[in-house]
Amino acid sequence: MGAMKTALDVTISICKNLRPVVATAWQYAKVEMVPPMTSQMFQGSLGKSIETTVGGAADKFIGGLEQKLNDIEAARINAIKQKEAALKAAAEKIKAAALKKAEEEKRLEAAKANAAAKQAKEAKQAKEAKQAKDTKQAKQAKEAAQPAKKSDSPKKETKSEVKAKKGTTKSQKRVPPKTKKKAKRTRRKVKRGSPPKAKK
Repeated sequence: MGAMKTALDVTISICKNLRPVVATAWQYAKVEMVPPMTSQMFQGSLGKSIETTVGGAADKFIGGLEQKLNDIEAARINAIKQKEAALKAAAEKIKAAALKKAEEEKRLEAAKANAAAKQAKEAKQAKEAKQAKDTKQAKQAKEAAQPAKKSDSPKKETKSEVKAKKGTTKSQKRVPPKTKKKAKRTRRKVKRGSPPKAKK
């Protein structure tokens, strides 16, 4: 395509340069080269018609070459645009794939973190339950090892009970202790073993 464009450029340039030369040569030929009896014919309406036809054909030929050149240039520009659009679409596709992959990795990381947190929570709960169970078993074993407390042990009196007891003892009258009566001593007991005297 590049060689064709170069060839068209050269051809158009040659045609444009030859046109004025050919026109000048035609004008000279009309005067100098035509037979004497035909000069009026070539310089009249017939000559003008021939000039118009030939000039139109030359212009049409040059215009066709220029149109072909323009088509080649438009095709080249269109190909460049299509290539740029394809590259842009590929870049957008790669970018979308990278974003999707990043989101997927982020989602997987979040899922892993949640799973690890859940596992850690379950392990902590299991450890706490085991500690509670061990503590309960140790407490039960300690209670079983201790001797049973006596139920009839004297109960300590509180301060209020002591005060109440003191108040009741003070309010009661003091009663002297009872003394035993001395038994009467009889003579028989005094002179134990001798018979009693007869009364007068």
